[in-house]
Amino acid sequence: MKSKFFLLLTMLLIICCQNHKECIVRQWLGKTITLDVKPEMIAIGRQPIILESDFCVLNYVDSMGCVSCKMGLPKWKAFGAYIDSISSKHVPVVFIVQESVRRNVLYSMKADGYYPDYVIVDKEDSFQKKYNFPTEDDMKTFLLDKTYRVIAIGNPINQEKVTSLYVSYITKKRKFDMAG
Repeated sequence: MKSKFFLLLTMLLIICCQNHKECIVRQWLGKTITLDVKPEMIAIGRQPIILESDFCVLNYVDSMGCVSCKMGLPKWKAFGAYIDSISSKHVPVVFIVQESVRRNVLYSMKADGYYPDYVIVDKEDSFQKKYNFPTEDDMKTFLLDKTYRVIAIGNPINQEKVTSLYVSYITKKRKFDMAG
């Protein structure tokens, strides 16, 4: 009896692990992420954050691991230039960073010569508390529409499929539906 239970539990865990990212995507699609800068935050860049474009790329940076390594700012610079070259309007890039990594992030931006349109330093971790971002680094980047609704999730600088997905929305070759 115990062996059957253990086997069933193992099979369920395997199935759950394979579908974990799909579950994250389903959980986030259609969710709204407001970019209101509160007094407990520091905004670097233009204020207030107003989307003049149909889209915005939001990247959440936490203190897990090598911050400058996982940020990949030269790749972000190239991605931003590419997106702007194929879009009729500038697509802003917003980084939300935890206070604990602010110095690392600002140093990396200066060293790499890339500054996103907006950087929000979240001094009290308000965004994480409010939205409970995924723990996987490649699932902390979102394509938002002009109403701040998540229409795609994944890091476009590290995954070609995600880059293609973002491009298909931005060039209007693909329309958003809750199925992704």
